[in-house]
This record gives sequence, C-alpha cells and structure tokens, in this order.
Amino acid sequence: MSGPGERGGEERLGLEAEVHLVAAEVARGDSVTATVVVRVAAGSLPRKAEWGEPVTGGIRPPGAVDPSGWFSGPIAGVGRWATLDPDHPISISAIVGTTPIVPGRTLPPGMYQVVVDVVLSLGPDAVRLRAVGPEIGLV
Repeated sequence: MSGPGERGGEERLGLEAEVHLVAAEVARGDSVTATVVVRVAAGSLPRKAEWGEPVTGGIRPPGAVDPSGWFSGPIAGVGRWATLDPDHPISISAIVGTTPIVPGRTLPPGMYQVVVDVVLSLGPDAVRLRAVGPEIGLV
C-alpha cells in the first residue's frame, strides 16, 4: 500500500515522496514499519542527499492538517547518503506510530491517513518533505 506525497514548499527542487506500508491496520498505541520513497523530477541534475534513518511518522484523520498520533518510542538513528537523480529514487525506513499527541487522550478506532516527515540535506539546501501515505485502519 502506498500513497502520494504532499508538496511541502519544495516544488522548485522537483521532489516527491510517497509512503509504502507493510500493514493495512494497526492496534492503538502500536507502530507499523514503512518505507518512504523520494524521487526527483525528470531532467534534474544528480545531487548528493543525506538524511537520518529511520524517520518517524504518525496518523491523522482524513482531511485533517495536523497529526493526532505519532511515534513516541526511542530510535537508534543512522546517518545515510545516496545520489538522488531521476533514475535512482531514495528509499528511507520509517516507523509510523499511533500514540496520541495529546497526553491522556485515546484515539478512536477508524481510518487514518499516514504522515511521515523527512528532512534531507541536498548540498546547501535543507529540505523538509511531508510524505502522506494511504489510509490505515486503527483497531
């Protein structure tokens, strides 16, 4: 399952991101692994991209702007780099959590949209992408 990215103000760089999930549903408070694929537009010059992995994400009600749940556990991050060009997209490991952002609240079961934030260093440019995935069932 995958979903398209949301433009995060980086249209000038021609970047797109999509999320691929390994599960169609997740239990409240649990997390699910995902992969974020970042592509650059055809005709773009190759650029060295650097990022930390895994990235984290969360869930939001469909149509909402802000997430209502996010990954809240510890991670052991690793610095990564690759050449990003139209023929070589980057795959980034992600952990999507469902822990409520507001303490003491419980998220109701239902369908939620996956949201993952990725920060890439592309030479002098630091780019923040918000990748929006498909809906996932919270049970």
